[in-house]
Amino acid sequence: MTAVWVAGAAQFAQADRKTPSSTQVPQVVQALKEKYGTPKAVPSPLPVSSMAPVSTLNQLVDLQRIAFPEAWVSSTFYDPRSVSIYRRHAGLHLGYDIAMPAGAAVRVGWPGKVVSIAPWYTNQWGVTVASSNGTEVTYGHIVPSVRVGDVLDTGAVVGTVSLDHVDVKMRDANGNYVPFGESGQQAPGGAQRLSAIPVNSRESLMVGWLVAQNAVDTLEIELEMRQREQKAANISRDRLEERYATLHRQEVQMEKFLADGLVARVEVEKVRRDLAAVRTNLLKAKAVQKEVPDQISSVNNQLSKAKKRLDSAKAEAVKAGISWNEVSRLVNQEVAHDKKLAQTVQDYKKDRTDHSVERKVQIKRELKVLQAKLGEYRKLYDAGGLPRKELEAVEEQIKNLQDELATLS
Repeated sequence: MTAVWVAGAAQFAQADRKTPSSTQVPQVVQALKEKYGTPKAVPSPLPVSSMAPVSTLNQLVDLQRIAFPEAWVSSTFYDPRSVSIYRRHAGLHLGYDIAMPAGAAVRVGWPGKVVSIAPWYTNQWGVTVASSNGTEVTYGHIVPSVRVGDVLDTGAVVGTVSLDHVDVKMRDANGNYVPFGESGQQAPGGAQRLSAIPVNSRESLMVGWLVAQNAVDTLEIELEMRQREQKAANISRDRLEERYATLHRQEVQMEKFLADGLVARVEVEKVRRDLAAVRTNLLKAKAVQKEVPDQISSVNNQLSKAKKRLDSAKAEAVKAGISWNEVSRLVNQEVAHDKKLAQTVQDYKKDRTDHSVERKVQIKRELKVLQAKLGEYRKLYDAGGLPRKELEAVEEQIKNLQDELATLS
């Protein structure tokens, strides 16, 4: 399997090795390269469809090194995490972070069908690929280059890195997160200490509670994002349908003007091009609008199962006399023990705070403009000069911004 996988990886190397040199990543890369190995020389390329699924974390990293030779594992399964924009409770990392620069191509390690493209945060999505055996792998913090329903072979590009890493999480057919890389070497940090906790011990019950809680938190956030996506899709379709109707009327009128010699053909062609572009975008908007409810239903189903697992894990821990405060302390002690991680968490929180303040100012500015626009639209609507849909679209924009502002306060 390894020989086939390595050979198959070669075909992308020539096209993708246009990325920054190692001078743009921390010096610690060298030490981690020694742990995770370096890209292997390959004799000849094979078609993508011939590539076998990866079987180790090292192979998954090598696959990403096709686009960025210095890719490295910056976080592993069970690394402790403090509360942040990405999580509502202190917890454990349930996946693997592979550090790469923004714009680097991200490739799937396992074949399957794209079943979800969830908006995470600004310019960040999580793309989930489901295999035939029910296993799902989510590639997070990326800008997708695929659509729901696409079928991908091992090695296919699923998107590009949005910030500075891709987060890879695997869930089995029952929705449990899978530590698929723990059989190989790990990066230093809390993962090794937490992974060494004895089975059926008091600590293992705390870890079980943490993992179950983190799974519920993750799905609840994804559900909220999908519901926002649905609202945006509805507004987008309404606007495009209104624009399409307007352009269609213009097209009919311009053709009459052309027949009467009142306009040039180039003006008619421009309206037709605009109409064709709106028609294409409208079809895309309808497809998204059709996909989102199914995706929301899928997330709701997963969330229901995750809550049952949480109830079970919590009951086992409480039976042993464990409180949530003890569980939180377990994580906080791990963060405090790892000075570099603690500093990273502090820096991250500061960055998010600064970003939050900037976003609040921006939202308030946008609300001021939209509220003035709403006043004008209401006058036009009352006078019969504006469709109701246009007025409702602005009202919906204002409501969405107000909701976002409330979450930042």
